[in-house]
Amino acid sequence: MTLKDLNPDRRKGDTSEQGSTRSAADPTKRMAGSSSKGSNTKEKQAAGQGKIPYKYYDNVADLKKLDRWRRVKRSVTLAIIYIVASVISGYFFGVPGLLLAWIIITSGLVPKVVVPTPDAYFVIEDAVVYGSRKVLRLDKDLKVKVDKERNLISIKSKWMTLLFLYTHEPETLAKILSKLATLDKGTS
Repeated sequence: MTLKDLNPDRRKGDTSEQGSTRSAADPTKRMAGSSSKGSNTKEKQAAGQGKIPYKYYDNVADLKKLDRWRRVKRSVTLAIIYIVASVISGYFFGVPGLLLAWIIITSGLVPKVVVPTPDAYFVIEDAVVYGSRKVLRLDKDLKVKVDKERNLISIKSKWMTLLFLYTHEPETLAKILSKLATLDKGTS
């Protein structure tokens, strides 16, 4: 499954998908079949047609561009901290200290220097689809953090941020993600 398979612009006239839809050219444009206020999360998939319904779609290139320097500042700050920590541990403990610092930095025990931040994404039944073939499965261990000032949703595991999602409707997306992450996938 790819983002191209779910792209609403490729399937004009298809009203089986529900959710908030935005285009880069017209951020107020909504897809046919969705309500004018909020997003309707009920699926209407025709059986056997092979269409993948989604809960939410957003194209956020405009929001991502506005907040670019905050993300760059975060990444540079973390990179400097990691380099300084590696040099200090290498100075005091030699090569084993450098290896230990490298293992800790790459293990996921500390925040990632670069967090994926897609321009467009889909929230489907149990995952977030972004990029050309990237999928983040939603499970109970993930936490959703909302930053309304930046219109940003952070999806976090126990130790680190896995994905930044900018959105035009932070409360709506947070509700959808929280609901999908808490569903028990083992029972149907």
